[in-house]
Amino acid sequence: MGKIVAYPSGGVHDRAVVMLGKLGYTAGTAHSGNAVAAYVQKQAVDALLLDMIMDQDVDGLETYRRIIHIHPDQKTVIASGCAKTERVTETRQLIAGVCVRTPYTLTTIGKAFHQVLHG
Repeated sequence: MGKIVAYPSGGVHDRAVVMLGKLGYTAGTAHSGNAVAAYVQKQAVDALLLDMIMDQDVDGLETYRRIIHIHPDQKTVIASGCAKTERVTETRQLIAGVCVRTPYTLTTIGKAFHQVLHG
């Protein structure tokens, strides 16, 4: 189907890679926002799964800003508690994407990516 990169790697997002694989997507993870941006610069992906709140280098908003300089129409699913923080609100305004709450189910993540990739 499509190629998806999830960030950050570990825990919930590693399970998302397994779920997305069951749905027919090719998915992988990256260990940092900088790693995602570097990967996307070299290799286009159909969609991203970005968490907004991260402990490493840059958060989902900054990662997305870097990516849209490379691919302005990058399709993205936001994953987190989707708290109503200023950064989450700003990201949702920037992204024509979907927000899913963690932990998500196979059905939830499948619907989110279907919506982002197929409208």
